[in-house]
Amino acid sequence: MENLPENLVGAELERYNAHVPDEEKPGYLLYRQTNAHNQRWRTVPKWAKLGADEKQPFIDQATGSHGHDNNANAGDEAGDGGFQGDTEEAGYRNSNERSRQGRWSDSGSRKFSTIDVRDDVPTPKSPSMADESEQGEPVEVQNYEPSTDEENLTQVQLAPPEGRHWRWAKTVYDTRRPDQGSRDCVIVSLWIQVDEEGNIWDRVAVKMVRALNTSNAYFLLEEADLMRRFPECHSLLTLRAYTRPKPAETPDFRLYTDYAAHGSLADLLEQYQKEENAGTQLPEPFLWLVFLGLAEAIFAFNTGRCATAQEQADEELNAKKNPKANLWTPLFHRDIKTDNIFLGSAHAPYLAYPNPILADYDISLSLNTPHFRNNKDMYYAGGNSHGGTESWRPPETRFKSLGYDITTAGDIHASGLIIWTLMHASLGRARRFDIRRSAERSYDLNSENTLLPKVTRGPVWNASYTKPLYDLVKNCLKVNPSHRPTFLELRKRTKEEVEKIQRLMGSIKTENIGEHLRLLVKEEFFPVGSSAPANKKRKRE
Repeated sequence: MENLPENLVGAELERYNAHVPDEEKPGYLLYRQTNAHNQRWRTVPKWAKLGADEKQPFIDQATGSHGHDNNANAGDEAGDGGFQGDTEEAGYRNSNERSRQGRWSDSGSRKFSTIDVRDDVPTPKSPSMADESEQGEPVEVQNYEPSTDEENLTQVQLAPPEGRHWRWAKTVYDTRRPDQGSRDCVIVSLWIQVDEEGNIWDRVAVKMVRALNTSNAYFLLEEADLMRRFPECHSLLTLRAYTRPKPAETPDFRLYTDYAAHGSLADLLEQYQKEENAGTQLPEPFLWLVFLGLAEAIFAFNTGRCATAQEQADEELNAKKNPKANLWTPLFHRDIKTDNIFLGSAHAPYLAYPNPILADYDISLSLNTPHFRNNKDMYYAGGNSHGGTESWRPPETRFKSLGYDITTAGDIHASGLIIWTLMHASLGRARRFDIRRSAERSYDLNSENTLLPKVTRGPVWNASYTKPLYDLVKNCLKVNPSHRPTFLELRKRTKEEVEKIQRLMGSIKTENIGEHLRLLVKEEFFPVGSSAPANKKRKRE
C-alpha cells in the first residue's frame, strides 16, 4: 500500500483515487509538492489538464528517485508555510529540473521568494464564515496604509542594505468604496527604499488583493506563478516576490513588482483628452516604440524568452527546421488593453520616452494543452471562461460563427487595436468610440475587412501618420487570424520601423528631443536618485 502524504485528504484524496491513474500517481505526488501554493482540492484537476509530455518529467523524476513519498510529506508541510529551510532549495531544484525537461523555458525559471504572512489590517469574515449578526456589516479600514509591508519586504529577499529602509510613499490605486468597506478590494501602493539622508535607491509596487472569493485567489496565484516563469524582459512587468496568506482563511495576497513610474497608456490617453490638449497628436516615434514593446512582449508569451536579435534569428531557424524545437507552451494573454500597458522609466537605447510594459497576466491561456483542445467552447463569447474586456477582444472569440480557431494571433489583433486607439487620441474620446462602434457594426464577417468603418462624418484615420504605420495596424486588425502578421514578423517589422522613423523625425535615443517629439506624459514621482519628500504618514482610523 502506498505511503501517502498526511495532508492528502478529503476532496483531493477522492479525486486522486478516482482520476489519477496508478502509473501517474508518483508524478502527481511530486507535482503537488512542487506546486504547494495550489489549493489542494484544485490540484488533481490542474494535473489532469497537463499534457502527457508535461506530466512525464514529474513521473520520470519521481520514479527515478525512489523517494517521492517522504519528499512529498516534507514538501506539503513546507507548502503550508511557504518554501522554508531545506525545502526551499528543493523547490527551486524541482523548478529548474522541469525547465530543463521542457515544461518551462530555461530562461523563464527565476529564483525568488514566496512567504506566508498575516496582515494586521482587520480582516472581515466571508459571508460563509460570519455569524448571522455580522451579515451585511462590512469592516471598514479607512486611509489604509499597509504597515506590515516593510517587514514583509525584508522577508521576501528585498531587505535593504544597512543604512537604508523601506518606506511607504503613496497609494497608487484603491478599488474600495465607502459602501464596500474592506471586503473584496485591490490596493496598490508605492514603497521607496531610502538611506539616512533621504536619498531614494529603489522602488517597489505592492499590490494587495483581498480575495474573499476563492476563484479570485486562484487567479492571483496563477498570475504570480506565470510571472515568475518569465525571464526579466524589459517589455514585461517583473515580479520580485509574492506572499500568500497564512492561515488559509486569511484572504490577503500581495505581489511585489517593479514600479511603473508614468502610469499606463490609459492614463496617457486621459492627458490627451484634456481640453487644453485638444487636437494634439501623440508623436509617431512613441507609437512605434509602443508597437515594438507589445511585439516583444508577445514574443515572450510565445517563446518564454526575451526578444533579442539572436533570439529572433533562433526562433526563425527553429520554425523552419524543427517547429517543436522550443518546448515552451505558447500563451495567449487575452487582456491586452490600454489599462494593462504600463509606462516605466526609459529603457536604453530609447531614452526619450517611457518604456511600455505589458502587465496583468491572470487570465492568460495556455493553448497547447488537452484541457484547451477539449474545452474550446468555454473561451468563445458566451462561454463561462470568455475572459478579457469585450471591446478589446479579437473577432474570432467574439464571433464564433466565423469559424476561426482561438490562437495567440488574438494578441496581435489587440496590439493593432492599441496603436489604432493611440492614432486617434487627437480626435477625442467620443469621436474615437463612435468610430470603433461604427467599425464593429460594419464588419463583413465573411470578408477580409479590418477595423475600417463605413463612416462619412469626419476623419477616420489621422492622416499625418505615415503609411507604414497605417498599413501595419490594418494588417494586425485582419478578421482572419492567419492573415495577420506572426509574432516574429511583428517584432522584426516594428524593430525596423523604430529605426526608420528616427531618420525621418529625429533620434529618440537621447532625452534631448525636439518639441515635435514631446510626449504629454505623467510626471515621474519619487525617481531613483532624488531626495524623498518628508514622510507624511496617514493615520489609520
